[in-house]
Amino acid sequence: MINKATILGYVGHKDYKPIKAGGFITTLSVATNRKYIDSKGKHNNISTWHTVNFFNKIAEVANNYAEVGDI
Repeated sequence: MINKATILGYVGHKDYKPIKAGGFITTLSVATNRKYIDSKGKHNNISTWHTVNFFNKIAEVANNYAEVGDI
């Protein structure tokens, strides 16, 4: 079974390190934003932070190409 999610947002933090089992892990925090207008007409913006983990070869690719502030 494969679980797949698409998260589009801004990279807020990046961490790349080796793991005990061998290989590497890259952890990214990604912010997604939701804008809405409440019943009083006030504009609001809600940010939600997601933690995304990549392992082994994909971790290396994520580390090389994802930078803080990227979309």
